[in-house]
Amino acid sequence: MKKKIQVIICILTVLLAAAFTGCGTRLSRANADTGKAAVNAVDQFLDGNLSATSALNTLESCYDSVTDEDGSNSTYLRACISNASTAVFEHAVVQTSGMDYGDANVVDKRNDLAEFLGMAKR
Repeated sequence: MKKKIQVIICILTVLLAAAFTGCGTRLSRANADTGKAAVNAVDQFLDGNLSATSALNTLESCYDSVTDEDGSNSTYLRACISNASTAVFEHAVVQTSGMDYGDANVVDKRNDLAEFLGMAKR
């Protein structure tokens, strides 16, 4: 009987710890939608359906639309959007110079953002 009580207490402790530490990414619906719009802009750029200028404008708008939340999630979301924006800019500059090193950095930054939002990697 004593063992059963100890097991129940352990299970309750784990459940309470999980509830208060917050498993996974917790973003407001608005910030999650903003992050998804940023991923979509990068995807459109990578697919050739959006120019670098348009993608950068969309990413800037997404960055500005992120609202502050408790914890660091909104700050991390802004950082991921900023990193994706920098990667798109660098890629565009390199392509304009006549060199093409591929879009691996843009894909990496896009995947970082997508992973944070729980979306599929590219």
